[in-house]
Amino acid sequence: MIGYTFVMHRPRLAFLLTLPAVVLLATACLPPYEGPTGGRKAVILGDSIIFETGFSGALTTTFHGRNWQTSAEAVIGSSTGSHMGSIVKAPGMQSEVVILNHATTDVNGVLFGAIVSKPALRENVRVALTAALDTLAGVPCVVVVTATNNAITPGFNAEANLHNAMLVGAVQAHPNATWLDWGAWSAGHPEWFRSADGVHLTDAGTLALANIMEQTAASCGAW
Repeated sequence: MIGYTFVMHRPRLAFLLTLPAVVLLATACLPPYEGPTGGRKAVILGDSIIFETGFSGALTTTFHGRNWQTSAEAVIGSSTGSHMGSIVKAPGMQSEVVILNHATTDVNGVLFGAIVSKPALRENVRVALTAALDTLAGVPCVVVVTATNNAITPGFNAEANLHNAMLVGAVQAHPNATWLDWGAWSAGHPEWFRSADGVHLTDAGTLALANIMEQTAASCGAW
């Protein structure tokens, strides 16, 4: 079992999450590592996409099965900025890899931010991501997952493209960081996404994402 914090910060989208009715385990931030003794260490932080991937068992099956220890925190509705408390703690976990997957909420925060202008909201996201990468500068490898741009909503895809271009620029300014292009990996795989929004994942999608994240994390050893 991977530890999770389950928090709904705010309903940014009507379709923010369509999980079936389940009993959810809430734990403190950044639970202790679990997995094979002596395995490589990975901290995995994210929003509902990571929650789904962990809850399905895909993170455990993939990472633990490939000799990783993991400390995972998934907070539904968590943006990069709202997850900074855990990002600040991650370097102290002595992790070889930190994976950040907040792009869905970051994009939705811009799309549905009614008070502040969208350019200002995009700048807020850029500042938060840059601060996160600065904070993680001492971690050997940081993997930042992009937003899918294959959703059923054209407005989401357009905003995701803007977000992903910003994300790549921020990552390129940090030599220990890389990006995982989830949109490219998932293109042509509608079976990985729920028909409700084309963003949240089926069981097949969670296993695919976990596999791609592990492959990207493992490749950091060659740096």
